[in-house]
Amino acid sequence: MAKVSRQALARVVAERLSAENSDDSAIMREVAAYLLDHNMADNADTLINDIAVELFKQTGRLVVEVTTARALTDEARTNLIKYLQDKTGATSVELHETVDESLIGGLIAKTPSAELDVSVRNTLRQLTALA
Repeated sequence: MAKVSRQALARVVAERLSAENSDDSAIMREVAAYLLDHNMADNADTLINDIAVELFKQTGRLVVEVTTARALTDEARTNLIKYLQDKTGATSVELHETVDESLIGGLIAKTPSAELDVSVRNTLRQLTALA
């Protein structure tokens, strides 16, 4: 297979992933093989981000990496999803949650194109920089 641009590859992969009855595991194995065959393994993280951007453009589905100081409550999760939908126009939001107690409080939400950091750790870091 000829080498194609990362953006073109992301667009095709997103189309295939959003198709009904898609075999997501098989698609991602093909992508991994393509990256290895074309010595592009170092671009895997960037390609994954590009695929997430394309999925959002094509389907309105927003994938968000959320790191919190403590596990989100159902109410906090619902409020965060509503906030993200309001700010981005997403039709659906998929949260991937992790806990990092070093944040002290608050959260960090990373989308393919932006980051919201409302953690206590970040606030303290900003205050320290002002001193």
